Amino acid sequence: MPVNSSRAAKPTPPSEMIRVPTVLIPIVRHLSKLHSRGHTIAWLQGLEELIAQFVFSMVVAATTMLKTNQGGS
Repeated sequence: MPVNSSRAAKPTPPSEMIRVPTVLIPIVRHLSKLHSRGHTIAWLQGLEELIAQFVFSMVVAATTMLKTNQGGS
Protein backbone atom coordinates (compact mmCIF):
# COMPACT_ATOMS: atom_id res chain seq x y z
CA MET A 1 0.00 0.00 0.00
CA PRO A 2 1.48 3.39 -0.97
CA VAL A 3 2.30 5.77 1.86
CA ASN A 4 0.79 8.84 0.16
CA SER A 5 -2.23 7.23 -1.46
CA SER A 6 -4.24 10.49 -1.24
CA ARG A 7 -1.50 12.27 -3.18
CA ALA A 8 -1.57 9.70 -5.94
CA ALA A 9 -5.32 10.17 -6.28
CA LYS A 10 -5.04 13.98 -6.49
CA PRO A 11 -1.80 15.08 -8.20
CA THR A 12 -0.45 18.53 -7.46
CA PRO A 13 -0.28 20.79 -10.49
CA PRO A 14 3.27 21.69 -11.59
CA SER A 15 2.69 25.36 -10.76
CA GLU A 16 -0.09 27.54 -9.47
CA MET A 17 -0.70 31.24 -9.80
CA ILE A 18 -1.29 33.19 -6.62
CA ARG A 19 -2.08 36.85 -6.09
CA VAL A 20 0.26 38.87 -3.92
CA PRO A 21 0.46 42.59 -3.20
CA THR A 22 2.46 44.43 -5.86
CA VAL A 23 5.28 45.30 -3.46
CA LEU A 24 5.85 41.59 -2.77
CA ILE A 25 6.14 40.48 -6.41
CA PRO A 26 9.97 40.77 -6.65
CA ILE A 27 10.41 38.96 -3.34
CA VAL A 28 8.04 36.15 -4.30
CA ARG A 29 9.80 35.75 -7.66
CA HIS A 30 13.18 35.51 -5.92
CA LEU A 31 11.88 32.93 -3.45
CA SER A 32 10.33 30.97 -6.31
CA LYS A 33 13.67 30.85 -8.16
CA LEU A 34 15.48 29.70 -5.01
CA HIS A 35 12.88 26.98 -4.48
CA SER A 36 12.97 25.74 -8.07
CA ARG A 37 16.78 25.52 -7.92
CA GLY A 38 16.61 23.48 -4.71
CA HIS A 39 18.18 26.10 -2.44
CA THR A 40 16.10 25.21 0.60
CA ILE A 41 18.23 26.95 3.24
CA ALA A 42 18.41 30.19 1.23
CA TRP A 43 14.66 29.95 0.61
CA LEU A 44 13.94 29.59 4.32
CA GLN A 45 16.25 32.51 5.14
CA GLY A 46 14.52 34.66 2.53
CA LEU A 47 11.13 33.74 3.94
CA GLU A 48 12.30 34.60 7.46
CA GLU A 49 13.53 38.00 6.23
CA LEU A 50 10.23 38.65 4.46
CA ILE A 51 8.25 37.81 7.61
CA ALA A 52 10.56 39.97 9.76
CA GLN A 53 10.11 42.94 7.41
CA PHE A 54 6.35 42.43 7.42
CA VAL A 55 6.21 42.26 11.22
CA PHE A 56 8.43 45.35 11.51
CA SER A 57 6.21 47.32 9.14
CA MET A 58 3.13 46.29 11.12
CA VAL A 59 4.78 47.43 14.38
CA VAL A 60 5.67 50.78 12.80
CA ALA A 61 2.12 51.21 11.51
CA ALA A 62 0.62 50.31 14.89
CA THR A 63 2.99 52.66 16.71
CA THR A 64 2.14 55.50 14.34
CA MET A 65 -1.55 54.85 14.79
CA LEU A 66 -1.21 54.84 18.60
CA LYS A 67 0.74 58.10 18.56
CA THR A 68 -1.85 59.69 16.28
CA ASN A 69 -4.72 58.58 18.51
CA GLN A 70 -2.99 59.73 21.69
CA GLY A 71 -2.17 63.13 20.21
CA GLY A 72 -5.83 63.84 19.50
CA SER A 73 -6.96 63.21 23.10
